[in-house]
Amino acid sequence: MKAGHWLTSKRLHIYPAAMLLAQLVGVCILLYLYRDAPGYEPSMAFANDFRVFWGASHLALEGRAADAYDINQLFPVLQSVDPGLVRVRAWFHWFYPPTFLLAVLPLAVLPYLLSYAVFTLSTLVGYVVMLARIARPHRIGLLIIAFPPTILTAFNGQNAFLTATLAGCGLMLLERRPVVAGICIGLLAIKPHLAILFPVALLCTRAWKAMFAAAATALCLFIASLLVLGVDTASGFVHSIGIARQLATEGALPLVKMPTVFGAARLLGAGASLANGIHFAVAVLAMLAVVLVWRKPQPLCLRASVLILASLLVSPHMFDYDLTWLALPIAWMGVHGLRRGWLRGERELLVVAWFSPLVCEVGASILSVQMGPLVVLTMLAFLLCRARLSTLAQGVAASVSPTTRHVSR
Repeated sequence: MKAGHWLTSKRLHIYPAAMLLAQLVGVCILLYLYRDAPGYEPSMAFANDFRVFWGASHLALEGRAADAYDINQLFPVLQSVDPGLVRVRAWFHWFYPPTFLLAVLPLAVLPYLLSYAVFTLSTLVGYVVMLARIARPHRIGLLIIAFPPTILTAFNGQNAFLTATLAGCGLMLLERRPVVAGICIGLLAIKPHLAILFPVALLCTRAWKAMFAAAATALCLFIASLLVLGVDTASGFVHSIGIARQLATEGALPLVKMPTVFGAARLLGAGASLANGIHFAVAVLAMLAVVLVWRKPQPLCLRASVLILASLLVSPHMFDYDLTWLALPIAWMGVHGLRRGWLRGERELLVVAWFSPLVCEVGASILSVQMGPLVVLTMLAFLLCRARLSTLAQGVAASVSPTTRHVSR
């Protein structure tokens, strides 16, 4: 009798539970070690990125939205909530567009810690509900909570839950409610570098309603942000892009936390120009993969997974918390495999992909090897094989169909 696969439903509960426990212990150890940091306050040991959101909101509510793009104006606000900050670091800058500043405008209405809790919990709930909808009827709540980027995003108070939820909802609703899907996709204008390939996909599949809804939503959001926050925020954002590019070129941004092709190349010793060139070449290939899959009538789970993975390869300035998006193709590929059968090695790949964000920074720090892009590229290759098999199956079905109809007569 042939033995069953080692990845059983029981183990799908044991492994995530152990992973969640290990991560919580790690967080506790980190908080314990942080107590010796200069100017330590227990309440400020987490939410490191959220304080930038709250600080920008604070300036905007004072009528000084454009000052969020000036680190000399923003840094004192950050110090007011974390007195332990003694010098400016690259990641203290506000690099987001006015659209996201409008989205976080209400944050500073609440005290800092309460605002962090409300923002993180509300976006986490949306993220969990969206992924549970993708995977139903399978229960994956523990897998979602124990997924390493979930802990990372919550610990830092980042926006990845929000952006992943918008992307997932937009793709889930694309066929049934294209206008609502377009609105969700248009709202990704809060973090546009992750949504670059979405218009390409919509154009390839001729999803005109969704495309127009997305364009209208993004345009309205941008205009509203300028009306509310002032036109100076647009020029401030453009200026911040140059600062971000300069910081990345100089290596001021933490490369070990950047699971991108650019970051991987830089860690291996490539110069900035060569790393940018390699990244651009991979980004073009990723775009071609989107075009190839989205031009043909593939199952939505395959098309959506390819788009998400390709989007993770396009931006050179993505950070480890953005791997929260990786849960989307993992969920879609898992459901598709359960329904249609598995390719050889596919389940093992999904396990590696689920664990990989936990070791990305460790591998980059110790071995100077960034695993993130390698995992994403491997998953993309599997999906292209899936799409090819699907196309062949459709071709066989089309060729057999006329014969079947003739015999039935």
